[in-house]
Amino acid sequence: MKRLITICAMLCIFALTATGQYEGETITEGVGIDDLKVGETTRDLIVAKYGNEYELIVHKKYSFELDYASKGMSFYFCQADPRQEVFVIELSYPHFSGVTSKGAILGQSTRTQVGNLYKVESEQSDYVIDEEFDGGTISTEIKPEDLDAENLKGVKIKSLLKLEPQAESDTVEDEFKGIEFEYGTIDGYGDNVLTSIDIIEKSGLRQCDSKFGKLEDK
Repeated sequence: MKRLITICAMLCIFALTATGQYEGETITEGVGIDDLKVGETTRDLIVAKYGNEYELIVHKKYSFELDYASKGMSFYFCQADPRQEVFVIELSYPHFSGVTSKGAILGQSTRTQVGNLYKVESEQSDYVIDEEFDGGTISTEIKPEDLDAENLKGVKIKSLLKLEPQAESDTVEDEFKGIEFEYGTIDGYGDNVLTSIDIIEKSGLRQCDSKFGKLEDK
């Protein structure tokens, strides 16, 4: 009977995985997790919630990081910010389990899967046209399908440059609105697997120096 219960439990877990359900924290792009929100939650609230078992990391004269390594969580705030608002929440595999609102699973999803979820499309054009206009020149990037007589009718083309294909990047990071992803190798899942997620503000990564001013040497 005990063995039957174990088998049933394993089948249930498999069924949940197969149907796309996942148990873990929900990560909302540009917002945060649970009651923690980038741009609102302060250092004091973080310490009150998770305690003093963290490493304080100083990033030069720019920001502080509260690193809760055993929880797979880090929180960043600007050194010159009097309110000490968290502007980045970093979540790392394997100590943190979470899934984004679009379905990217930390420690499981591949870079290709994340790209599909976030609808990554190349915006690179293939040609640049230098067009004479009011005594000057305007450069416009266009696609090959727009290189026909009808679309270029009336355009005074000064030059036409074909763009070379960009070399494949070695980067292992991707950034989208309100969120950044980092990839690595995980046993059982392979290469380019989602290993770390940074939740940032919807307006983009906060620039401490421009928002609060640079810290002067004492």
